Amino acid sequence: MATWFRNLPVWAKACIALTGGVIIGSTTYLALARYDRRKNKDGINAVKLSKVINGDKKTVEAAARRVLILGLAAAGKSSILSRFSKVEKEKREVKPTDGFSVFCHQTDKGTINIWEIGGTEKNRSYWENFIQDTDLLVFVVDSTDDDQMLDIAAKEFNKLISDSRLKGVPVLLLANKQDVKGARSQFEIAKLFGCESGTINGSKVRVLGTRSPPNLPSHPSVGEAERLILAMCSTKPEIGRASCRERV
Repeated sequence: MATWFRNLPVWAKACIALTGGVIIGSTTYLALARYDRRKNKDGINAVKLSKVINGDKKTVEAAARRVLILGLAAAGKSSILSRFSKVEKEKREVKPTDGFSVFCHQTDKGTINIWEIGGTEKNRSYWENFIQDTDLLVFVVDSTDDDQMLDIAAKEFNKLISDSRLKGVPVLLLANKQDVKGARSQFEIAKLFGCESGTINGSKVRVLGTRSPPNLPSHPSVGEAERLILAMCSTKPEIGRASCRERV
């Protein structure tokens, strides 16, 4: 990244990015998220971001919990998120995530920042850039995938879990598309991913089967997933968490 651009204040970077018709990573999110939190009384914001440039990453913690949602492309991450109670009221059009999306979910106990990262092979190469300071990892699996794709998903999952930055971070494994004929059960998915014992590499793991069929009302399993996300992201203790953290 050019020195002149790196030295610009955050608002200037955001203006340059938006004026040029390109959203350029998490510096734009930093500026827009602050604005949206003031503007949106419901506390639900969706900021589409295209990529992380040269590893430049800024996050706003501000006493908020951070949930990271990952999974291969077409696993159903966006569909599940779109069915969350408050997000669903916005009647968001569900599209595959290109890059990553951020949702600020306001609860009685505070704010939860939910980061959903795209699952294409290209996007998966960026996953490790988003691990730091995660309070809950949610990994969504397409239970209808063939053996080859499930093996890829399991390898990506175990690669994440082995990262020291996720040590002790609770994990929610969602075996999605249970409504589709031929889907592996949540117990089969747990076995394939090595989570039968309920713990893996020092992290507690919950496995839940979900259904998120398009153009239909939310299935109770999605409500249960939302409940678990809100509960589990509060189980990781605060360790040296600053109100605002910047890494370049």
